[in-house]
Amino acid sequence: MDSSMNYRSWTTEDLQQCHERNKKRKEASKLKDFTCSKCGARAVPSHYVYYAAWEMVDLIMCIMCTHWYAMHKMVLKDPKTHFVARDNAYTVGDENLSKNLQRGFGGALFIIRFPDGAIVESTNLWHRGAVPTEWQEDLPNTAFFLRG
Repeated sequence: MDSSMNYRSWTTEDLQQCHERNKKRKEASKLKDFTCSKCGARAVPSHYVYYAAWEMVDLIMCIMCTHWYAMHKMVLKDPKTHFVARDNAYTVGDENLSKNLQRGFGGALFIIRFPDGAIVESTNLWHRGAVPTEWQEDLPNTAFFLRG
């Protein structure tokens, strides 16, 4: 459904999608708090948008642990793009962006070496956060900075 459409031009399918989203939102607002299975924090799914709330419930994790779970999956899927160095997670952004667009770390050059000997240079590196203690076993350091 195109959000810029006037409601009068919505199709039956658009209305059905809207109804389903509203139903999920109402259901998510009734979700009970629980203890995160990873870090032990109190998880309050009703404080988040419905798709994040349902992910929290499905994984039995707080919102922060769902972030690190997703990061873990990205590192496993594409370890040269998503990696951990110095106990911090990073993502290498698209190097083919126009120089006028915002780049990670203001476009500073980073040179990254991976254990297999591969070297990646990036002027579009994004910091994803310091890896919490609970996640350091799942997200160990997988690269080293030669510059940056």
